[in-house]
Amino acid sequence: MSVDGASDHIRRDSDASYTTFASEEDTPQGRDPSDPLFGIGGGGTGIGGSGSCNGSGGGRGRASGGVTGVDVDDWRTVIGVAICLFCVHCQPSEAYLTKYLRDDVGISEDLLDQYVWPTDVWTQLVTLIPAGLLAEVIGYRPVAIFGLLCRLATRVILIWGSGLGEMAAMQGLYAIGTNTDVILLTIMYVAVSSSRFKLVTGAAFVAQHTGSFVGSGVGQAMADAEQHNLRRLFYVSLAFTAAGLGVFVALCGPPRRDPPVALTTLLTTKGPGPTWAVVRGLYTTGAVRRWAGWYIFVSSLNNLMLNYYQNQIEDVSPNAKLGLYQMLLEFCGVCGVGAATALASRLAGRPTAVIALSSAAGATAYLVALDNSSSVAYVYVGNAAAFAISLFASTVGAYTVAGAIESRSLKDKNARGDGGPVEDEGSRYAVVFTCNGTLALLWASIISAIGTSEKWETPEFYRVTVIELFTVAAVALLLEGVVRYAPLFTRGTSQQSVA
Repeated sequence: MSVDGASDHIRRDSDASYTTFASEEDTPQGRDPSDPLFGIGGGGTGIGGSGSCNGSGGGRGRASGGVTGVDVDDWRTVIGVAICLFCVHCQPSEAYLTKYLRDDVGISEDLLDQYVWPTDVWTQLVTLIPAGLLAEVIGYRPVAIFGLLCRLATRVILIWGSGLGEMAAMQGLYAIGTNTDVILLTIMYVAVSSSRFKLVTGAAFVAQHTGSFVGSGVGQAMADAEQHNLRRLFYVSLAFTAAGLGVFVALCGPPRRDPPVALTTLLTTKGPGPTWAVVRGLYTTGAVRRWAGWYIFVSSLNNLMLNYYQNQIEDVSPNAKLGLYQMLLEFCGVCGVGAATALASRLAGRPTAVIALSSAAGATAYLVALDNSSSVAYVYVGNAAAFAISLFASTVGAYTVAGAIESRSLKDKNARGDGGPVEDEGSRYAVVFTCNGTLALLWASIISAIGTSEKWETPEFYRVTVIELFTVAAVALLLEGVVRYAPLFTRGTSQQSVA
């Protein structure tokens, strides 16, 4: 995986880690499933219990008693995280990492493929879930700061480091840094009431991809002006990363809702059985399970394809300006996020339909990109459309799963009656997001390894992705039919038996 999204290795975007919430059978028509009152007989909004919150008097204090609300949304933190995401993803050097490491640092492509990029993949696999677990132990803010420091160290090594070992270490640090992106999204969720989840989800995705859009434009302009001095692009990337860290530290104080009781604490105090029951309970909602499947089998390949679209463009048009095309890609992605934010409330209750339609549409877009014999425009349009569709689905999924986890936490609290904290309640967004992200990364790694061993060319990766996405769409439609019509069949059979 490349620090700056270069080809020939698995790249994981922050959005690959995000997941979802209530299903068709769980969601009343017309209700917003992220509404804290959804499926709950009681009153009150937001989260109370063990989390800290801002009181109406302006001080920071513990919530106590029943299901109390997050009365005042912490927009300072939301804005700080959004600016931070913009800065750390505004990296003008993104499209030029492989060229820089090969020409300026002096590492061959074979060594990059054998040692540098695999370091990223395996580091992500072994640190993604621990990042979510650690956030429950020491808090969201320290883990986020550590991840941002890893991003900063990545930039420092790229500029002043040399040699294969240092570049492999750089990739490992970058993997840790990107793994903590999901913690930044979690911080946004705990800063606001659940009625604001749609807004903050869209803000996070838009900030990230607007940053990439601006960075791509700056990178292309600088590359055109200074073709023989790519190092300056990495200085600018370092400055943006440092700015992101500074903004986060300055604007984002301790979250007003603390993490739930850590799973590691439950494991040591209650044992593996109760701990596994808590984890399993996070996936009891139908939509959470369905979106988890989407992340593993669809989002994983969408992110994998980000490694190969540049190869495809260079094969068809060797002199193409990759920075300008990256701008087009990110612009289409932002449009997809905007559309998802506008429609998320309506679509959250229809996960199977969204998964089926978005998977089929994405597969069709990749087919268009494959038909490049007559014009490079097919490559541009097909890949840009697939990227926008992927981000549309990711945004709906992240909003949905966050609302489902929040609703479940409130249901558990109301069902118990006293409203006090228990071990298995709490908004464990980071745990669900990192678990889904790890499984998605593992699946992408398997596909990539098969392709490498079989010596697939770029078109073969596209064809496999098309087949898998159409398969997911067909399975989703089959499940939709079972959910909708199986009860009617069962009812009709019972009536005939009575007669």
